[in-house]
Amino acid sequence: MNVQMIDYFARQTAVQEVGTNGLERLQSAKLAVVGTGGVGSAAAYFLASLGIGYLKLIDQDIVEESNLHRLIGVDHRDLHLPKAEVLARKLNSRHPWTHVAAVVETLRAENSSDLLDGMDLIIDGTDNFRARYILNRFAAESNVPYVFTSAIANQGHVSLFNPPSTACLECLMPMTEPGSADTCETLGVTPTVVGTIGALAASEAMKKVLGLPTRILGHLLTVDLTGPDFIFTPIRKKDK
Repeated sequence: MNVQMIDYFARQTAVQEVGTNGLERLQSAKLAVVGTGGVGSAAAYFLASLGIGYLKLIDQDIVEESNLHRLIGVDHRDLHLPKAEVLARKLNSRHPWTHVAAVVETLRAENSSDLLDGMDLIIDGTDNFRARYILNRFAAESNVPYVFTSAIANQGHVSLFNPPSTACLECLMPMTEPGSADTCETLGVTPTVVGTIGALAASEAMKKVLGLPTRILGHLLTVDLTGPDFIFTPIRKKDK
């Protein structure tokens, strides 16, 4: 850890729960963010700001006009370019102590190991349950911690699954039929809720890397910004 890095993270390492030892652990961590839309881009921004050493961004989508109001680090010059590549380029230029890699590929069951092996933790920034169940299965079978997120309208959810000791996504939400859940296209979404959920996801990832306790483990946190209300619901582990 050189003098420049110490100066760069001086305010963060002054936090008792982090310190220089915590920064070294963050620098050694390898995390993946799957889905770099509103929630995923916010989570990636804060993870890079925290000093995560290696960050892999996985997303097959391109930047569209309707994305611009809620994607962090993206502007009109990036229209029609791959979201993951745009965000990786911006984060690499802004955060010298984080290496950000972009993978422009659709997550599938058959490529999940190729994309996610070697990661210490996975952050879910996806917007569909097909991808979420694939992430959940990989995490459960590989014993990799998994931060689940969702956001729609002015409400969002966050949970931390830590297999095999905790419940998993399928304990919380059994397999649903494709297209049966509401989406941001049908109900809309605000930039404030995706930013809030993305920040919470990054914070929970940081705490997991640092070995800090968290109330969210084994619980679903529902955030409703219309209140605002923050509600914790226990998740019961089901027998597989």
